[in-house]
Amino acid sequence: LESMIKVKDLISYAIKNNIKTLAIADSNMHGVMDFYIECINNKIKPIIGLEITYKNLKYVLYAKNNRGYKNLLKLNTILSEKEIEKDIIKYKNNLICVIPYKNYVLYDILKDIYNDIFIGYQNQQENKNIKEKKIYYNEILCLNKEDLEYLKYLYCIKNNEYIDRININYIDNYIIYEQENIENYNYIIENCNITIELERKDLLPIYNEN
Repeated sequence: LESMIKVKDLISYAIKNNIKTLAIADSNMHGVMDFYIECINNKIKPIIGLEITYKNLKYVLYAKNNRGYKNLLKLNTILSEKEIEKDIIKYKNNLICVIPYKNYVLYDILKDIYNDIFIGYQNQQENKNIKEKKIYYNEILCLNKEDLEYLKYLYCIKNNEYIDRININYIDNYIIYEQENIENYNYIIENCNITIELERKDLLPIYNEN
């Protein structure tokens, strides 16, 4: 009840618009396998991420390889049970970190933990204020601008609120194409390469009939 995007609709949008890479970064990893399989089946490169809440602030980690993916799985399990603390240091390797501009304060904490770290901006004012490595970074909750108005209804259902009592504006939460800092986008795309085994033939033991 936070996003209107369905995996199959996202894939169809990507095919229609000649998008060759997609990333997922939810607050849990429940949708990862469906996303991964649909991407692979449609020759789209999947990038797997996880939204982390640390000190009540959020940032996102993307897996660079299978070892990074396993670290995301570990962190996801911990997040489902308790608040993350020193675990981010234990499972820090093979990950790319993106901090939303609004949580810029995390940069001074995380810059000594992650080798690859970016600040994500949503508008040109934020872009100008950032001196570190940066990318355009937006929370996409629907595919098209005309769908923004329906996000309020999802919010109301999730939080048991009345539509006339909420004051939330969804403005840029749809797919927007940004042409600046392309080299940083390309760095992330080129350095995130995971392969998830979809079929295992050795899970069941084979017994001798004798």
